[in-house]
Amino acid sequence: MELARKYGIETTTFSSEELGSIDKQLAQLQKDEDGMTGFFAKTKLAMDQFNVFGRMYQKTEVLFKIAKLIDGVERLGLSEAEAAIKANEALLDYGNVSPLLRTLRSMPLGSPFITFNAKALTQIMRNVKEHPVANLKFIALPYLMAEMFMAQFDDIDDEELEALKKFVPEYAEGNMNVFFLPYKDDNGKWVAFDMSYFLPWGAHYSMMKDIAKGELGEAWKTVGIFGGPVQGLISGMQNIDPFTGQEIWNESDPTSQQAQDIMMFMASYMLPPMILPRNKSGDISAGGGPLWKSAAVADLIEGNIGKDGLAKYGSVDAALSWFGINTIKIGPYEMQNKYYWKQREIDDIISRAYKVLQDPNLSPAKRQDLYDEYRLLASQKYLELQKWSEAASKVPL
Repeated sequence: MELARKYGIETTTFSSEELGSIDKQLAQLQKDEDGMTGFFAKTKLAMDQFNVFGRMYQKTEVLFKIAKLIDGVERLGLSEAEAAIKANEALLDYGNVSPLLRTLRSMPLGSPFITFNAKALTQIMRNVKEHPVANLKFIALPYLMAEMFMAQFDDIDDEELEALKKFVPEYAEGNMNVFFLPYKDDNGKWVAFDMSYFLPWGAHYSMMKDIAKGELGEAWKTVGIFGGPVQGLISGMQNIDPFTGQEIWNESDPTSQQAQDIMMFMASYMLPPMILPRNKSGDISAGGGPLWKSAAVADLIEGNIGKDGLAKYGSVDAALSWFGINTIKIGPYEMQNKYYWKQREIDDIISRAYKVLQDPNLSPAKRQDLYDEYRLLASQKYLELQKWSEAASKVPL
C-alpha cells in the first residue's frame, strides 16, 4: 500500500479522476461561507456521505491495482516503477490522458465518461496483442450461453433460439451480446439479459452498430457526447425522454400532475437510476434500478404489474439487478405487442401518404412521384415485416 501511494495509484482511479474529487475539496473550503455558496457546499458534502457505492468502487479498484503491483514485483521481478505502470494499465490510468480527453470529460457539453471508452479500447487492443489466447473465452461466450440455454430446453434448436431473439426490445434486437438465461420465470416467460455492460467493448460495439445503421444521434449518445444538461434541455423542449422514448408529461393531465412529471424527470437526471427510475407521464413509475425493483417486489411501491396483468419482476430479477443483470421478459403479450408495432409502422406510412397526397396544391406529376415513393417505402417495410414474421414464427411457445 505504501508503494502504491508512493506512485500515486490511489489518484488514478475512476472515482478520483473521472468524477472530479476536486469538487469535494472546494466544498470543504466554501462550507463556512455565508449565503447560497455555503448552503450548496454543505449540501454537496452531505450528499457525498451517501456515495457508499462510489467509494466502494474506488477501494475495489485500488485493491486490484495493488494486487497487480505485488504480482509485478514478486512474480515478474519488475522494478517498483515498472510494476506501478503495469498496475495502472491493468485497470486503466484515468490520470494519464490527452488534453483533448481531459477537456471533453470536464466541459459541460462534453462527455464525462469518455475516458473509460478511450482507455478500454486501448486496453482491448493491448490484450489482443499480448494475450491472444486469453481473449478466446470472450469469443466463445455467445456460443457457451446458447449451449447452456439449449441444454436446459433440449427441445429448442439454434433456429428457434434465433427466432426468440426477434422479440427482444428494439434496442436489443440484433445485439450479439443479448443472451437467454437457462430458465423461465414464475409466469412461464423467457428471460434474457444484455451482457454489453459487462464487456469492455460494449459501448464500442453499440456505437459502430449505430453508425452502420446511420443513426449518428444514437452513436453520440452511446459515448456520452452532449449528455446530461444538453439532453435534459432538448428533451424538455421536445417532451420526449431520450432514454425511454416516452413523453415526459401529458397536456391532458391536470396541471399538478404535469408539474410532478416534469420535476420527477429533472430529478431522474440528477440521481442514479438505482435510487430513482426514469420517469414518464402519469402517476406510477414503470421501472428502475436494483433499489426500485427490490421495493416493487416487496410491494413497498407500486408499478410492478405489467400490461398483461402479470408481475414484471420477481425476487430473482431483483437479486440479479444488484449485480448489474437487468432481465428482459418475453411471453405471449410481449410477442403480440412486438408484432403489433411492426405492423403499425406500415400503417403509419400509409396514413401519412394518404394525408400528404390529399394536398390540392400538388401538381399531377408531383403527386405521382410522391405516390411512387410512399408505395416503395411501404413495400420495403412490408417485405421486412414478412421476413421478420417468417423468422419469428419459428419461436417455441
